[in-house]
Amino acid sequence: MRITEHVYAKKMSFKAVTPAGVLERTVYVYLVTGDKSSCLIDTGVYPSLDDVLDFISETGKKPGDVGEILLTHAHTDHIGALKSLKKRLQCTAAASELSARWIEDVNLQFEQRPVPHFHDFVEGSAKIERNIKDGDVTRLGGSTLTAYAAPGHEIGQTAFFHEEDGVLFAADCIPIPGEIPIYDDVAAEIGSLRRLGGIKGVKVLLMSWDDPYTGEEAVRKAFDDALSYVRKLHGLTLEGIRQYGEGNAEAVAKYAHEKMGLPAITFTKFFLDTVQAHIREKDLTI
Repeated sequence: MRITEHVYAKKMSFKAVTPAGVLERTVYVYLVTGDKSSCLIDTGVYPSLDDVLDFISETGKKPGDVGEILLTHAHTDHIGALKSLKKRLQCTAAASELSARWIEDVNLQFEQRPVPHFHDFVEGSAKIERNIKDGDVTRLGGSTLTAYAAPGHEIGQTAFFHEEDGVLFAADCIPIPGEIPIYDDVAAEIGSLRRLGGIKGVKVLLMSWDDPYTGEEAVRKAFDDALSYVRKLHGLTLEGIRQYGEGNAEAVAKYAHEKMGLPAITFTKFFLDTVQAHIREKDLTI
């Protein structure tokens, strides 16, 4: 799917196993083109490797046209196919230094964040040739991507803004009402939402979990809704603490999950981790 003059998108589907059953999930992979080179943003899970290669071909580009893969962060659905893609495309990879530690050592990531069926999603470790810092600019020739540190969902998460087309790649920064909110630092999450929401000139908002948002009003509403969603969960967490005590995180999480009206299958360790983050920061004013 062509989004703008320089930006293409492909939605990849995969299945996540939870204690309550199989959860259908999707993640977007993006291709950004320029006069001199093109870059891929994220890779999807390893079983999507052929789909990513087909996506590149569908845009009219050849594997050799992709000079670099930018990773927004280190989670499985964003780096899974990286190892083989680097070989097939003969390109380099870039990520923040904080994310790179989990990309270059996926066993460390699995040890610290044991996702079910992790090694089915991620082929293996891959080298990061360039560490992206906040404010860094990737130049593709008439097409640029400016990096914005966006921690919260993951400590090293990076968003990218394509100024020429007014496209913001927000990765997993924006919780979607009705979906599982996943972040491990509430203050950082709020800070990232406010910072990205304040970028001028955003005409198209691209996320990893949701379809494109087009138009300044739709973009603004997406950020406002996300902030309201985080505030709602914080309030429900405080209610749960008053009923069950902050030492009973699972009961608090179940209370918040029920009050938010989320499907039973979405009560996962990731949701529990998010609520625990709110418990740790119970005195935070949002």
